[in-house]
Order: sequence, then structure tokens, then C-alpha cells
Amino acid sequence: MKYLPNILRSDPLYVAGTITVAVLACVLEPLYMCILLAAWAMVIAHKCKKLNPRNERSRFVGKVIGLCGVIMLLAYLNPWKTEDLLKDTTVSLPSNRCTLAELEAISRRAGDIDGPIRVGAWFTFAAEDAEKVIVFPSRTLTLRAFIESIESQSVLQHKFMHCGTGWSILRGGDCCMGLVIRDVELVGPPPYPRPRYERESMLAATGE
Repeated sequence: MKYLPNILRSDPLYVAGTITVAVLACVLEPLYMCILLAAWAMVIAHKCKKLNPRNERSRFVGKVIGLCGVIMLLAYLNPWKTEDLLKDTTVSLPSNRCTLAELEAISRRAGDIDGPIRVGAWFTFAAEDAEKVIVFPSRTLTLRAFIESIESQSVLQHKFMHCGTGWSILRGGDCCMGLVIRDVELVGPPPYPRPRYERESMLAATGE
């Protein structure tokens, strides 16, 4: 017991409170997380007023911040983010060789790839690249392999779009605004350097 921090031995209530606040902060949306942390900071400040001497206050605050920081860091390093889990779901294609135009058309026919998880997908590429053929390792593959195949064989890059209110330290972005697969040279306001080929589409991914 002598190796445990003093705060753990003398202030178990504040230890339990700090752990609870830190865990909740990791799963709450940004606004509620800030409100929760601000409220707990006020509780800690009230406790500090009762501590003497001054260095005792510093140690108490340091231990509270350290404990909270470790929990949040572990949550931030969590490898099972929403985006990672989504990339591990399955996409089925009619062929392992598709042009970008065909992929865009396939993704709009959501009924062709039926499943419980659907990801909105927006394709943006130059008109001259519409007939670019992408070769996939198989007709059935993960969304991760689908994206990697496109990026390795074309100039397109992907980005998941998130809602700020759906973000959390533990899960990251919520991917609720879909997947953008685009030519980065065409991103931004018009005029574009080359004619672009873009339509809103729906890409369906199903978990196995």
C-alpha cells in the first residue's frame, strides 16, 4: 500500500470520482464532455481550498490530472475506432475489374449490395479518368481492401466525413456523413483544373 499514491489512500472518493468523470468524458460528445470536465474542475477547486500548505494542493491537482490524463490517453489509443470497424466490413462487387465510372454506378445501386450497414459514398474524379480500370483481389473484400485497391491504382484518395457532435475520444469520428473518394486536385471551389465526374452515390458495406 505504501507505493500507492497518497490521493488513493486518503481521498478514495475523489479517486472514484475522477475515474468516473474520465471514463464518461471519453464516451461523451464534445459539448457534454466539456461541461462534465468543467463541473469536475469546480469540485476539485473547492477541495483545493481546504488543503494546506500550497504544495499539498499542487500534488493533489497533479494526481487528479495525471489519473484523468492516463485514462483519456488509453481511450484515445483504442484501436477499435468507428472508422476502423467500418473498414473491416465487407463489400461485394459484380466483378474484380471495374472502371471508376462503373464503381460509381455500382455504389448508387444500393440494392445490389444488400446489408445492414450502408455508407454514403461520393466519387469525384476527372472525366478523363472515368474509364480507369481498378483490379481488386476478389469480388468480395473488406472496405479497407476496396479503398486500398482504388488508392494504389489511381490518384483518388479516401476520407470519411464525420459530424463534430458525434465524435468521442474513445470511438473517434462517427462516419455518419459518409465516405468521400476523390481526386485531391479537384477538391475545392470551382473552377476545377480538369473536368470532374461526380455524383452522389450510396455504397453499401455489410459485416460478415
